[in-house]
Amino acid sequence: EAQEAIRAQAQAEEEAAKRRQEEEAQEAIRRRQVQERERMEQQQERKHRQEQDEALETSRKAQAERPRDLEQVLALALQPCPERPRRPRVKGMPLVARASKRSKEEEIQKAFAEACAG
Repeated sequence: EAQEAIRAQAQAEEEAAKRRQEEEAQEAIRRRQVQERERMEQQQERKHRQEQDEALETSRKAQAERPRDLEQVLALALQPCPERPRRPRVKGMPLVARASKRSKEEEIQKAFAEACAG
């Protein structure tokens, strides 16, 4: 009985040791995952900061290229626009004679005659 108790205790200690090893392995995996997540967040933060810096630099360059002097702005605003060619206005009778669908043949002939005479 004493030997059985010793074996049972030894077996319980082995199982406890295995559980501790598994728990330590799981904890190590969790730590690595946390570290990887933190590293990814840092990379994203760096990328975001870099994009913001680039946008700020682009904005500064655009402002530097704008005319700063009020006279330059006024000169640009007061330049005349180029003239566009315009179509001549239509004069005289319309090119198409119209009649109602209830019109009689005589009225239609009269409308076309007036259009052709014009």
